[in-house]
Amino acid sequence: KIIDVRTLSEYEPDHVPNSIHIPLDELPQRHTEIGQTERIVLMCQAGQRAYSAAEFLVSIGGLEIYVSEGGMSSWTGSRRTDGKIS
Repeated sequence: KIIDVRTLSEYEPDHVPNSIHIPLDELPQRHTEIGQTERIVLMCQAGQRAYSAAEFLVSIGGLEIYVSEGGMSSWTGSRRTDGKIS
């Protein structure tokens, strides 16, 4: 799973297809939506917010938590840029 922790205004115009949008400030209330059944990759714009999200998830027992280094600024995979939320 890819969890994007950016704001809606950042996520909406450019994000990884099928990623799950949970802004960093909502993560403490919404982390149960993620579940821990598979590897979790956290994404933000450059990496810092994703690292903060990773620290939080690990602190509550998360396993296999990864950060996409460089975030969307460095992402070379497929992107959804049509403004629609997947």
